[in-house]
Amino acid sequence: MEKVETTKAETTKRVVGQKMYYNDQDEFILKQSIDLNFPVLLVGDTGCGKTSFIRNVALERGINLIRLNLSGQTGVDEILGKWLVRSNEETRTNEMYWVDGLLIKAMKDGDFIVFDEINMALPEILSVLHSLLDDDRSIVLKEKDGSKIEPHPRFRFFATMNDCDEYAGTKELNKAFVSRFPVILNINYSEFEDKILCERTGIKLDDAQRLILAANEVRKHKKQGNLSYICSTRDLLYCSDLMMKKFKPGKALEVSILNKVSYDERDKVAEIFKLVTGKNIKIQTKNSGVMEFKTFEDIKRVIDNALGKEKKSVEEKVIIRDGLKNLENTVIKLKENMNEKETKLMELVGIEKKRSDLIKDRVSKLLTSCKIPKKDIDAIFSSK
Repeated sequence: MEKVETTKAETTKRVVGQKMYYNDQDEFILKQSIDLNFPVLLVGDTGCGKTSFIRNVALERGINLIRLNLSGQTGVDEILGKWLVRSNEETRTNEMYWVDGLLIKAMKDGDFIVFDEINMALPEILSVLHSLLDDDRSIVLKEKDGSKIEPHPRFRFFATMNDCDEYAGTKELNKAFVSRFPVILNINYSEFEDKILCERTGIKLDDAQRLILAANEVRKHKKQGNLSYICSTRDLLYCSDLMMKKFKPGKALEVSILNKVSYDERDKVAEIFKLVTGKNIKIQTKNSGVMEFKTFEDIKRVIDNALGKEKKSVEEKVIIRDGLKNLENTVIKLKENMNEKETKLMELVGIEKKRSDLIKDRVSKLLTSCKIPKKDIDAIFSSK
């Protein structure tokens, strides 16, 4: 059985605690479509809140919502219904009985129903939905007795999908099926993600804004084709929840976001979050094992050289500025991190040059791990 989620308008407190904020125009269109009894297809990246959008409206109106996560294994019987066998103790015989599927139940009861990942559905499921989405707005149960099921006046049908070019297992819907949706909404990540994170997890506004700033930078690189990973609102909620559960910020970022990124891209995403949040993050890379990114004062000029040559957007300037704020006390931190053997060795030798050479070596390796060009690394030490 596929995962089924039934959501009811239980309490006002729960509605407030899980509130999502959407574009006013999108919200107007969705609500008007519901009033006009138009089926709606919501399209957008994973974790941007497509299903939550529908859930919020259902909760506001006090209507039950049935959610079905589709996959390549979801069968027509789960949607329409099926015959089962039970034992009759009185007659001591087995008898057949019919059980309505989720769609038929929703149609009879006047529920809202959302088919998540509609572009993962089998062709036979889409075929069944044609008549429901046509002007006829009904389904004939050929599998049962040929009865015609017409929906309760309160019934509404929704479907969601991700971009079929971006996610494994999805496929492009045929034009005949898509044309049956009077309304197709493209849902983007909310402009009010900071409110969502703060209200749903209790995270501080400043921390929420830093996470979102980093996520937007990742999304920009995804749009430009530099990354395949996209940081969703769902990912940010998970990270915020962990931070509020006393996880260290670096560890929360690691387990809720970075470990979802492919090995080849993990260091790039880690660097973005490290610059914005100022947190040391340990990541597992494909070739180098565990790598820890540290901050240090000497990288300030290097960052200016590497990133400051081109005209930067306000958002990029904020990232660089916030990153530079965290690049402090470099040499001191490196000295503090030296192990006892290294410290005693330098005390015995008593030559400051060995200390500076060791620091130079460490700084060079850290700069290289941060993808800073060699010529800029050499420039740091040649000027001293």
